[in-house]
Amino acid sequence: MRVIVDRTTGRSFNASLADGDARVTFEFLRRKILKENGVEAELYFADAETSERVGGGRGGGFDGANARVLPSRYVVGDKVFVAIDGRCKIPPYDRGWTAGVVAKVQPRTRDLDFSGLPIDPRMIPDVVSYSVIRDDTKREVPVLHDTPDDIRGIDAKYQPGAPLRFKVGDEVECAMSPTEWVRGTVRETWQPFPAWGRGWTDDGRDLRDGREKDRVPYLVTRHGATDLRGKGNIMVPADNEGYIRSFKP
Repeated sequence: MRVIVDRTTGRSFNASLADGDARVTFEFLRRKILKENGVEAELYFADAETSERVGGGRGGGFDGANARVLPSRYVVGDKVFVAIDGRCKIPPYDRGWTAGVVAKVQPRTRDLDFSGLPIDPRMIPDVVSYSVIRDDTKREVPVLHDTPDDIRGIDAKYQPGAPLRFKVGDEVECAMSPTEWVRGTVRETWQPFPAWGRGWTDDGRDLRDGREKDRVPYLVTRHGATDLRGKGNIMVPADNEGYIRSFKP
């Protein structure tokens, strides 16, 4: 079982892949994301000690075999909400959560106890995004994916409007893979992520009920981009050095 992450939208997928059908799977996911999110996918393995690129846009291809894994939005000690049942993925996404504290970041599955949890063993990758100690049960539980469908920050530093390291107009570099950084300029801060998380229906429509939408710290325009929609934009999911850093000529 492998976890494939799309850096453009933040979506992640579990897939059982053999060498012969991997490219078919990647093309299927690229088409799915293009249809549902309207953007070209940047797909990467995120469930191994080394992360290979598995297909970016139309070019596809494998690289970065010796690269580090993808960055994480949270760090050990952060207060978070974690998903505990399927209600967390049903609009308006306000049920099916419990609070806890991040205990480990990108731990190996073999080091965690999955007994008694409602998780299909066939869907568990070799490495998960986090382990979290729940406040209510004091049990350390795995968080499979680093997405707003699975884990959300509680600490004030992760809330929309919190102070950020960069301001509009700053030149930065954004991580597009474990080995690739792209130059750009911060265009907006704390922007809603289109069709992602709270405040949107499951088909990507605005709920229009006044709920606060999930937001990302930065909207960055790629250097030299003329298309300010789609691939001209980079949505940065966390304000840390793993995702965004100052551009140094």
